[in-house]
Amino acid sequence: MEIQNIIEGWSNHILSLTGKPPKKEWLDKLEICLNCEHTNHGEKNKCSLCGCPLVAKVKSKSKCPIKKW
Repeated sequence: MEIQNIIEGWSNHILSLTGKPPKKEWLDKLEICLNCEHTNHGEKNKCSLCGCPLVAKVKSKSKCPIKKW
């Protein structure tokens, strides 16, 4: 199931690059993640708990590993 979420996140990310405006839900999740103590800003904004790149994670049905969203 997690692999489907990862694929969905990257697919949504690619679609968002075509000029489609981002969903408010994605922006809300990203704001939470960027302010989280578990975000590794030095490694292209990856979650240090699950290792996912935030740009795709917030655009998927994945859950935050510590339930912040």
